[in-house]
Amino acid sequence: MIEAYFEEVEGVLQDFPNICSYTLTKRIYNLQQGYIGGTITFDAGWRLEFMEVKDAEVAEKLKYRYQFMDEAHEPVFRYDNTPHHPEIQTFPHTSTPSTRSWRAASQHYAMSRWRSRS
Repeated sequence: MIEAYFEEVEGVLQDFPNICSYTLTKRIYNLQQGYIGGTITFDAGWRLEFMEVKDAEVAEKLKYRYQFMDEAHEPVFRYDNTPHHPEIQTFPHTSTPSTRSWRAASQHYAMSRWRSRS
């Protein structure tokens, strides 16, 4: 069930030696599906923001986003499978600050964060 997946994720975070702190948000949609997201802060101040939508009976995640940032909160890379740029050859894709897809993805991410607060 989805709760077992959430427990597995949290167990990994608790056992990972370089994590200083983390916050998690969990939403259960039904027995099999749910959302987990949060922020993980590492020893050196580097940070990973992530979200996953998962079906416990399917190996792949239905939706995901991982954005890794340095100690100054500058982006290092981002992985996601959001279909806002399916024309990109690496879709689902990885973006780095030097790629055109990074700029487009960052703008999309900023707008989605803003809209979610409204």
